[in-house]
Amino acid sequence: MNRFMPDGKLDNQEIRKQILNYNYSSGYFPSDELIQEIIDQFWFRDFYNSFISDPIYLGYLISYLEKNHPKKFNRFDFYHFIFEQIIHSHFKESKVEKVRLNLRQIALTFEQIQTDTVTVHEYTRILKRLKIPKHQLKPDKLQQFNIAKIDERDGISHLILAHHTLSEFLVAEHILSLGRPIKEFETWSS
Repeated sequence: MNRFMPDGKLDNQEIRKQILNYNYSSGYFPSDELIQEIIDQFWFRDFYNSFISDPIYLGYLISYLEKNHPKKFNRFDFYHFIFEQIIHSHFKESKVEKVRLNLRQIALTFEQIQTDTVTVHEYTRILKRLKIPKHQLKPDKLQQFNIAKIDERDGISHLILAHHTLSEFLVAEHILSLGRPIKEFETWSS
């Protein structure tokens, strides 16, 4: 671990090493160019807080590479893969689309109020306002899914999104799912 990185985070050299040293059961092996492209995309946008510097998300990346064998890296496809893995591993097939929609609505709310942190109490009110069953996406579940964490600040529990790019992806996916992305974006941004 790099002594300048936050605890538990990996630097680019460690990320590259883990991707290269992973034993891909499918026989796939990512090219040096692809690995550099991935690192550049994440490091350029998230300097010092690269999304894949977190071993959990690096694990998702390696699973994505194993399953999809990309020649070029597409962040949208990768984020879609992450949420597919999370949702399908925790919910019945009959609930998948509703959970995905609910996650999108939660992310949109966070984006509208321009924050990645709310009190757990405020989050419960957001769920109620969006008519999302409390049990489905309660704070400890989001923490279990590594989408958010619960942290105490001045004796008050807060829900903090794990990484802003996750909410940005969910909002983009939501806008695209409505079929009128420019009109929808104009509506929400005004």
